[in-house]
Amino acid sequence: KFTGLRPGEKLYEELLIGDNVIQSEHPRIMQATEENISWDELQESIEIIRLARLDNNEKAIRTLLRSKVNGYQPTKN
Repeated sequence: KFTGLRPGEKLYEELLIGDNVIQSEHPRIMQATEENISWDELQESIEIIRLARLDNNEKAIRTLLRSKVNGYQPTKN
């Protein structure tokens, strides 16, 4: 008896997100080349978020995320 998807189940799951996909040594395995930031830049961003949170400055957090996370679109401005 087929009852459909259970809550939280996905019919299809995307394993690679983005356009930067390259072929691996195996013909059926693809690799993603993703952007990243340096450890120092990450630590600096975390500190900015921490201070903005203490100041209750959501706008500063959204601005930082827009500049650091490719494709980030907040639901409110």
